[in-house]
Amino acid sequence: MQPLDTILKRLAQVDARPNAVVSLYLDARWNDEQQRERARLTLKRAVADAIQGLHSFPREVAESLERDLARAEEHAMSVIKQRRDVGFEGIAAFYCEAKGLDMIVLSHATMPTKLHVGPRPEIWPLARFANDFEIALVAVVETDETRIFEVALSGVLAEESVEADVPDRVQRGGWRQLRIQKHIADHILHHHQQAARELCARFDGISAGRGRAPRVVLGGREPMLASLERTLPERVLMRAIRSPKIDPKGSTSEVLEQVREILALAVRRTQSELIHLAKEAAAVGRGALGVAPVIQAANAGRLWQLVVDERFQKEGSRCTRCDLLFSQSFAESCPACAGSVEAVSLRDELTRRAVLVGADVYAVDDSGELANCEGVAATLKY
Repeated sequence: MQPLDTILKRLAQVDARPNAVVSLYLDARWNDEQQRERARLTLKRAVADAIQGLHSFPREVAESLERDLARAEEHAMSVIKQRRDVGFEGIAAFYCEAKGLDMIVLSHATMPTKLHVGPRPEIWPLARFANDFEIALVAVVETDETRIFEVALSGVLAEESVEADVPDRVQRGGWRQLRIQKHIADHILHHHQQAARELCARFDGISAGRGRAPRVVLGGREPMLASLERTLPERVLMRAIRSPKIDPKGSTSEVLEQVREILALAVRRTQSELIHLAKEAAAVGRGALGVAPVIQAANAGRLWQLVVDERFQKEGSRCTRCDLLFSQSFAESCPACAGSVEAVSLRDELTRRAVLVGADVYAVDDSGELANCEGVAATLKY
């Protein structure tokens, strides 16, 4: 499986003109048939609208695009109608017969249900997932058992229990008790080392698969929690949030409820830190606040971290000759080379340019801190 960053960069490089790319996103978290029906109707209307727009393409292009739309619809309906069990809550698919593009990305992240047709793949929802902080590893430690979860804010992805045969403690005094207690301590240490190896293996696996390290939540009572921490390497501890309040005897649902609260708080804190960092960087020329400065930095390839409000929906223009991006949405020609221009979503185009230069893209929601920055900010490479 390719890392998500690699997939994003490949998609960001696609320019299908004079053809088009069909981008499909599907939220497959259904609790009842009504939710399935709403998803079916949403996509059916989107496909019908796209087919109505085929007359604007040359005949050969329109025929190829119609086949791509049929493939997207068939895949979505097979999932909605349960003919295909993918086992994932978020599905993204990209089709362009003319460019040989046929890609499906499965995730446990929250995806919108939508369909987009354009000269480039719509990668904003996927780029948002790459840094949305939803996935985390959780280790809940006890004397003889450590439960390890891969979780998202939406639920459990995987669960494993690492157990050890630890002798019961004795109550008699004297040297025999001391020797036995040392024997028990050795068993506990061995168990925690075994649990640490399993946790590290999952940590490294997720890091390789997503191109970035997951968050880690460590729970359980002291001194067991501290014992597990002592066996973990620095790379894991640097991403860890410790919570002695998580009950190791709690059910999976009880543990997950506490973990969701911890992760949600971490997300809000990190979002605020990102915005604050961009503002501090802007004061010394290493940040950009607002549409025009961020576009200027994107044109220069300087983006390092792009922070975008979920509600940011501004339109702009891109030169089809020199690729210059600018904020005017009704420009007649490029101000730099007088070339022809096309209208673009600034959110999508800034995301694409950020991905191409290896910058991280972060989505923030309900952020008053970004309001005075027109909904977009960035820290810069140099």
